[in-house]
Amino acid sequence: MMTLPLKSGAQTVSIASRFCGPKQSGNGGYVAGLLAKAIDGPAEVRLRAKPPLERPLTIDHDGAGAVLLDGETVVASARATTLSVEVPEAPSIDALEAASVADQIMPSVLPYCFVCGPKRAPGDGLRIFAAPMSGSPVNADRWTPDRSLADRDGLVSAEFLWAALDCPSGLSLRLTQQVILLGSLSAEIYRRPSVGETLIAMGWPGQADGRKHHASSALVTPDGDVIAVASSIWINLNDEAQIRALKEQNQ
Repeated sequence: MMTLPLKSGAQTVSIASRFCGPKQSGNGGYVAGLLAKAIDGPAEVRLRAKPPLERPLTIDHDGAGAVLLDGETVVASARATTLSVEVPEAPSIDALEAASVADQIMPSVLPYCFVCGPKRAPGDGLRIFAAPMSGSPVNADRWTPDRSLADRDGLVSAEFLWAALDCPSGLSLRLTQQVILLGSLSAEIYRRPSVGETLIAMGWPGQADGRKHHASSALVTPDGDVIAVASSIWINLNDEAQIRALKEQNQ
C-alpha cells in the first residue's frame, strides 16, 4: 500500500494485488482497515463497491467520517462507532492443533483470498483457516503475524488486524453451500501485537435477517487477552450469473 498526502488533506492509496479477496478486488477487511485509519477510535466501515486493485484511489473526509473513492464512485465509507462485543471462551492452542489440516481448510470459493485463501503461500497470505470447533458455535485458527505485516514501529499494522477479523466471522456462519460477501465491518483494536506473536483468530455467528447475516470476531492471546473485536454483516449473493462468474474467475 502506498500513500501520498494531497494539499486538500485527502490522500491517494493503491491496493496491491497481494491484498485481494476475490482475485479482481481488495479483501474487504483489509480495505475497511485501510479506510478506518482516518477515524479516531472504533470505526464502522461499509463496503459499497468492489475495491479495485493496483490503481490510485482517494481517501478523503466526509463530514465526521471518511470515504474511499474510485474517481467519483464511493468504494467504502467509514464513521466512528461504539462496539459491545461479548467474546466467548477461546479454544486452546492444543484444541486448534488437534484439528486435522483437512478439517481446517474449509472449501473456499475464493482460494486466493489474502486472509483465508488456502492457495496463498505462507508469508504471503495470512492463511487463517478458521475451522468449526467441536461442540461450539466458534470457528477459530491460530495466527502468527508475519514480519511483512509490521508498521514502522515494529507492531502489526492496523489494516492487517482488520483483515484478520474479517474471514473468521464469515466462516463462522458455516454457509458452505452459499456465497456470502462482506457488507460492513466495525472494529475496535485495543492493542497492536508484535510480529511473531501467537494469536487466536476466532468468529461466531449472530442473527440472520433475510440475506443479511450478522457475525462477530476477535483476536485473542492464548492467555485469553482480547486485543481486538469486530462485528460484521455478510450479504448472501443470490444472483446465479454473478456466483458462476465469481467461481470461474477465482479458480
